[in-house]
Amino acid sequence: MSIKKNLMFLFFIIIFILFYINPDIKKLLKQFYFSDLRIFLIVIILFVLFVIALNTSKKVIQKDKNIAVYDDNYFFYNNETIKNNILVKNIEDIVTSVDKFFSIGIFGKWGLGKSSFFKNLEGNLEKKVDVIYLNVWELESTENIINEIKKELDDVIFKYTPLKWIFYHIENLFVKDYFDILQNKLNFRLNIVLEPTLKESQKRLSIYLNEATDKIVILIDEIDRLEKDEVLNVLKLIRYITPFDNIVIITALDLDKIKIDDKEFLYKIFNLKIELPLHSKNDLYYFFEKELKYIGVSDDDIFKLLKTEYRDYTIMDFIGTFREIKNILNDINIVMKLLNKVNKNFTDYIDNKFIIVMSILKNINFEVYIKLYENENLLVDIFNKFETELIEKMFDNKEESDSEKVIKETPEFIMFKILYEFLKSFQLRKIPIRQQLYVYKYKYIYDFLITNEDFLQYMNEFDSLRKKFDLLKYNEKKYKTEFLKNIIDYIYLNKEVVLKNKEFLNNFLKLK
Repeated sequence: MSIKKNLMFLFFIIIFILFYINPDIKKLLKQFYFSDLRIFLIVIILFVLFVIALNTSKKVIQKDKNIAVYDDNYFFYNNETIKNNILVKNIEDIVTSVDKFFSIGIFGKWGLGKSSFFKNLEGNLEKKVDVIYLNVWELESTENIINEIKKELDDVIFKYTPLKWIFYHIENLFVKDYFDILQNKLNFRLNIVLEPTLKESQKRLSIYLNEATDKIVILIDEIDRLEKDEVLNVLKLIRYITPFDNIVIITALDLDKIKIDDKEFLYKIFNLKIELPLHSKNDLYYFFEKELKYIGVSDDDIFKLLKTEYRDYTIMDFIGTFREIKNILNDINIVMKLLNKVNKNFTDYIDNKFIIVMSILKNINFEVYIKLYENENLLVDIFNKFETELIEKMFDNKEESDSEKVIKETPEFIMFKILYEFLKSFQLRKIPIRQQLYVYKYKYIYDFLITNEDFLQYMNEFDSLRKKFDLLKYNEKKYKTEFLKNIIDYIYLNKEVVLKNKEFLNNFLKLK
């Protein structure tokens, strides 16, 4: 038995002795008609139930090795690891060398790996100093953030000087501590009479912290997810911690996402501002290619897509972080797995390339993706005839003059043009775009969907088409309409062959 089980066993024995032997308790229980035997049985039942609960093993979930790509993969590559390890070492040297309060800002765009960088930094620093990691987004409010810092600093004092920790809390019974007063400053609570000044309470806490430890590093993550007022309060909080000589604060943030107007105030908070290095396109491409193969995509045409150029741009120029690639991969993976559960031969109805292109578009420009996702006619029209007017409509361009030039100068147009050029290769597979979008949206292979092989058979044996048409009973009108639309799309894709088959065309026109 484990130590915990032994302790609990001992606990129940003591309870049993108390209940069974102590005359006062025994007398009290007997007033409620509890006999000795009943007391004994209750204790035994409670003990058995507890042992069963302890021995209940946690259900082991069988993981699908290809189901998802996690953030831990961000720094898998040597170049990324080397760059970040050097930066971590530089910050580590700064932290251990300063003897006054110091504030560092780590700047990086969304998905660049700030949280992963923090994990690496935290792992290195905690070997030398006390580290407090705060995900301020999870803490929900500035008051919770203050309480969390208060608790963590309290733990540091207790860890190294437990006796002084007791004295500190006895004092707090009579005098408010620094963080309680700080909450008053930030308007969370009403001020009370006879409380010490902020400077006096800070000095008292500073003495206890200095006696407990030489250095405390507070890592503040996810500040750029907060609302405007919360961001300002966190920045004020950093300012209020400046009087503590043995505290270093390191804050990770995306300047583009910070919801405050006065960015100058933000810059003044930090003694040192560091930008995370951008990921190289080569490492991003290598990661994308490797993970595509990992989830089962090995078509060389897909890798050509990542290198397809238009006006000296490739798709990789629109992907800046490993997180964006991770999101694309997870989208691709989930669609393919859902379709595979429904029909092992789903690629006869939808091309893997279509799934990948839609997933890329979804994560690069969600607005355009939604327009195509919700309007099958727009996608079909663009696919059949790439017209500037359609693109203008998609990108909501308001320019009245020289509109074509304006549209073709935008990164969105260039990105979409690359995807379009790749989409054209679907004609080789003879799968209509309308059908591919339908399968992609519903993640299901319905009876009215057909393959190119089915269509070729229908051209040679029209009776098989008629039979298929007649079998579409459920929601008959809708399904038969969709079936006919698919046939028309296949006729369009195979028009050269179909025009030579007059008999098929005549029979099709008579179909009702």
